[in-house]
Amino acid sequence: MKALNKTDDTFVYKQYYMYYLNIFDARKKIPNNDNIVTIAIIDDWIKFDHPDLKNSIWNNSFEKLGNWIDDDKNWYIDDYYWWNFVKNSNDITPIWSHWTMIAWIIWATSNNNEWMAWIIPNWKIRLMSLIVFWDDWKATTKDTVSAINYAIDNWADIINLSLWWEQYEYTADYDKAIKRANDKWIVIVAAAGNGDETKDPKVWIDTT
Repeated sequence: MKALNKTDDTFVYKQYYMYYLNIFDARKKIPNNDNIVTIAIIDDWIKFDHPDLKNSIWNNSFEKLGNWIDDDKNWYIDDYYWWNFVKNSNDITPIWSHWTMIAWIIWATSNNNEWMAWIIPNWKIRLMSLIVFWDDWKATTKDTVSAINYAIDNWADIINLSLWWEQYEYTADYDKAIKRANDKWIVIVAAAGNGDETKDPKVWIDTT
């Protein structure tokens, strides 16, 4: 835990999984990145003022916040920080907190005396919040595909899809959107599930 203990983050001592995943060996092979990496998380509401996330929220520099005008002519009015595809607005009324958890795993500000540390602290990350889940924890194909295309059109570098089989209905529209992302060299990360029911850290189970 020596490498982790160099940070002052409150719960860094609980990030033991870093060692099981050989994170620190992998980190040595990753070059410093002075560019901003934009990660679109297609999920639900985010706690945008979370101390570990608030300084890393993406913004649409072509849009002016609060004027109720589609400044960048992309058919989304005031999509400055995020977009809610369920309500077709920039509303972020809390539904769940899954997006916050996913964003936290992907990117937590290091050395801020708060919560966790990020595994690659020298990278610059921007988190794009695209809401597709509604009250009963499901997402429509239309909303999810629209969110993927939005992420592509707004220059996301990575798209995260933490969906599972009960949350969406697969159609060929996904293939078209994912191919479009691949053609632009955008990395798409999909969830493998949480299928390890043994609760035994010594037992590994394929959850895909």
